[in-house]
Amino acid sequence: MFDQPIIRVCLVLGSLITATYILRRVRLAKVQIEDTIFWLLFSGIRLSQLDSKVRILTQRVALNEEKIEREKLDL
Repeated sequence: MFDQPIIRVCLVLGSLITATYILRRVRLAKVQIEDTIFWLLFSGIRLSQLDSKVRILTQRVALNEEKIEREKLDL
């Protein structure tokens, strides 16, 4: 199972790669600055949503694993 810190690192790296790509496109004048600002803000909001979902899923997995362990002990 993936650990939450590993997933966070992957999400941050993905965001940095995307931001670098977008800024490079702006520098080469292939994308308008207004569009870039929108996508950077959108990706930042999206990243925070994904982080919340990862945290919730991690908590659910931990609760399910604890439930399974308790059921094993009760048998």
